[in-house]
Amino acid sequence: MQSQIMWNIEQFDEVTSTNDVAKQRSDDILGKTVIIANSQTAGRGRRGNKWISQIGNLFFSQVFESMVNVSCLVFVSSLSLVETIKSFFPNANVTIKWPNDVLINEKKTSGILIETADNGMVIVGIGVNMVAQPDETQTTYSTTSLKF
Repeated sequence: MQSQIMWNIEQFDEVTSTNDVAKQRSDDILGKTVIIANSQTAGRGRRGNKWISQIGNLFFSQVFESMVNVSCLVFVSSLSLVETIKSFFPNANVTIKWPNDVLINEKKTSGILIETADNGMVIVGIGVNMVAQPDETQTTYSTTSLKF
């Protein structure tokens, strides 16, 4: 017998970051939840780096209990994102820049930030440049979007 995985989805117009909301709400969340926002005012990446969140792009965080080592989740998330992008753009040169960035033609299109809430819930935050990317002057690396 196969069990069905049910996810609660909470959508917001604007948040500081979906990971922030996930952390704040983690005590109230029952089961698996996705926090999604149309806009982030303070998106972030690893080591406090800023994630520039432009309207039309994808920003979400998954919140769940996990028995898997958190460091393994970044690889699973990165590989899943690569395979998803390749399914839509089979000829694209999609790669992973270890450990948490997804690149298209050697330009960053996605970042993944994994955190743990105080209660032990795992938060996997993912940002994907769907239709727009930051201007080259806003980052220290080259970027692109899925609209390349």
